Amino acid sequence: MDIVQFLLSVINLILAMVVLFGGRFFMGKIHELQLQIDELKHQLVIQKVVAQPIKSFLPNDVSEPKKKAPEWNI
Repeated sequence: MDIVQFLLSVINLILAMVVLFGGRFFMGKIHELQLQIDELKHQLVIQKVVAQPIKSFLPNDVSEPKKKAPEWNI
């Protein structure tokens, strides 16, 4: 009976270690994924800011006449 209790306690200890380190591993992966998502959101904001002046000269609709390009006085 002592051997069975010892084996059960060893199995319990192994399971506890798997849960502890497995949880840390998955939480680390989730944190890395969140950082990547934040970086992509930041890049999307930058692309919107950079592309906005270019899109302001393009017509919104195909049937709409083209907007006149600004005149550059040098």
